[in-house]
Amino acid sequence: MAHGRAMSPPINNLTILAIDRGIEKHEPLESDPSDIRHFLFQVHGFILAVVFTLAMPVAVWVIRLGGKSAFSRHWIVQIAAVAVAIGGMSIALLISKKWIQIGDRHGTHKLIGIFVLCSLLVQPCIGYWHHLAFIKLKRRTSITFAHILFGRAIIILGWLNIAL
Repeated sequence: MAHGRAMSPPINNLTILAIDRGIEKHEPLESDPSDIRHFLFQVHGFILAVVFTLAMPVAVWVIRLGGKSAFSRHWIVQIAAVAVAIGGMSIALLISKKWIQIGDRHGTHKLIGIFVLCSLLVQPCIGYWHHLAFIKLKRRTSITFAHILFGRAIIILGWLNIAL
């Protein structure tokens, strides 16, 4: 006995402590791999829903506000959103049993998701290219409009994929 109390068996990460009528019982944690996968898919969905419905629109909003620090605020929010989106997409890619199933909604969701992921890697490059052209010419160029339209398409595809 330690300090007048009975010693309990150690608890490891695969054991839960159950309280039953004031009596401590140690029971093994029943963890079904499909439950864990389902939870991780929910985390994936939550992360990407927040990114595409909140973070990316906020990044657009801050650049539209204008001002001296608009560009800095825009790219900071946008790069953070892209990093979080890549993390959310990585969860699904790592736990997915089949990469693409053509002909069902999961296959469509995955195809759009992979396209959006690739687009999220290209879009900052287009944005930087736009920034360099804007600094040099002090006006919008075709690169500007490509960046804006491609960004809108990515966000809309993200919204569509949330619905799938």
